[in-house]
Amino acid sequence: TILSRAPPSPASAQNLTHSLPLHSPPADLSLARCLKPHEAACSFPSSMSATASPDCVSHKGLQELCELYDGFLLDQWGVLHNGVEVFEGVVECLQKMHASGKKIGILSNSTRGTEATRNHLVSLGIDPSLFHAITTSGDSSLAALRKRCEAMQKEQHRPLRVCWFTSWHEDEPVGRRFLHELMDPDKASGSEEPLLKLTPVDQADLIFADGTNVVVTCNAAARLPPSARETDEHKRGITFIKVEDTGDATEVDHILKPAAERHLLFLCGNPDFYAMGPGGKQNFQAGTIAKRYEELSGQVEYFGKPHATHFHACVRELGLPPHRVAHVGDSLHHDIAGANSAEIDCVLVTSGVHHEELCGGTSLDDLGKQHKARPTHVIERFVW
Repeated sequence: TILSRAPPSPASAQNLTHSLPLHSPPADLSLARCLKPHEAACSFPSSMSATASPDCVSHKGLQELCELYDGFLLDQWGVLHNGVEVFEGVVECLQKMHASGKKIGILSNSTRGTEATRNHLVSLGIDPSLFHAITTSGDSSLAALRKRCEAMQKEQHRPLRVCWFTSWHEDEPVGRRFLHELMDPDKASGSEEPLLKLTPVDQADLIFADGTNVVVTCNAAARLPPSARETDEHKRGITFIKVEDTGDATEVDHILKPAAERHLLFLCGNPDFYAMGPGGKQNFQAGTIAKRYEELSGQVEYFGKPHATHFHACVRELGLPPHRVAHVGDSLHHDIAGANSAEIDCVLVTSGVHHEELCGGTSLDDLGKQHKARPTHVIERFVW
């Protein structure tokens, strides 16, 4: 149902003010503190006015925002869950939004595809039927890779050769089988060869990155079961790296420098720099390696936020006009700046990736200037 009141004007990087009348936060809304999920709050040493921006409106939760919008695009990590457990109040909030007739979409930089994302939500105790759309960078990056693979097969009659940065964790297959369908024989063309062949960088046509703790350089290694982590089986095609934990992408300069010298394209399936894991731990993502490649004058093609096309795709899935939709995320760089560029209103969740900075006394206004981003609204956590 379209609300009768005038819609808020779209937020953008050029127009950082909001058309709704500004108001003071409710007395019991503590933007002067921020919660790490499942941990105690900390207090800002400065006043609330030094923390909150004069251009955005603070709210207790989504109930107030549901009066302003008909649809919401939701980030996952740092907003709904930490990858392992759902945050307190999230399930109730989603149920009440759904019951209020709001259309809800997932807009994520996860390299999981739509079906895998649904399964992951189920494992966390979130009913995927609450969502009207799921748009992930996994879907768009896999589609782009397939297109390049098919072009290579058509033009040069061989597989696309790829050096793959990905993740391999306990109880999971290498890269969660993300590229496996491209490594099967190309049945569509009748070829016994796969569309994609993993190789060392000196033989590669391009680099693909969706994770930061292994480099995979042969198809057989990519098919190893989780149990192989404890054996020597991986040594002929998988190299473990520490970027996920350290954030120091210079560790892989021995791969990136020769790739940049050969002008190889780097496809980044997850533009995030880091995500919040259990206990507030920072897990550095593929965007960290992509950024380093750009520093070495390499060319990077990104899939996902903060690129406006990612936002527009999810809005189309909801079937609503953009000015009736707001994006909810915890990253100023990816969520808020991306929504600004897409001219979609946005809600910053302060208990996510910027938690430490805000609790350390950095003002939201200063952080916004640093990331060239301006939220339309601010909430502490994703609650009703």
